[in-house]
Amino acid sequence: MIQFQEIKQNEALWDLLLLAQPSLENIQTDLKQGLCHVAKIDSEIVGVFVIVQKSERLWEITNIAVAPKYQGQKIGKAILAHAISVAQNLGAREIEVGTGNSSLNQLAFYQKAG
Repeated sequence: MIQFQEIKQNEALWDLLLLAQPSLENIQTDLKQGLCHVAKIDSEIVGVFVIVQKSERLWEITNIAVAPKYQGQKIGKAILAHAISVAQNLGAREIEVGTGNSSLNQLAFYQKAG
C-alpha cells in the first residue's frame, strides 16, 4: 500500500525530481513556492510530486516522478490522484500539469489520466 508524506524543501529527493524536470533551477523554484510529497511503500520512497499554487483557485503539478524500479506498476497513477486530491483540499478548482520533460512516455501517462 502506498503512503504519502509531505516533506520539506531540504529533504527533497533530487534524483527523483530530476527524472521529470531536468532543470535544477526550476526544481528549486518549485520547491520554494510549492508543496512536495513523497510516496512510500514499506518505508521506501518510490515516488514524488510537487504542486504549486498559481492563483486562488489554480494549482499546477510541476513534478511527478516514480523511481525507475517501480515504474509500470500504476504508482504514477496513484501519485497523480493523490496530488489532485491534495490540491483540491487546498481549494483548487483548476489543476494544470507542467512538465519539464515532454517525452512520449510522459505525454501518454497524462493523456491516459485525462
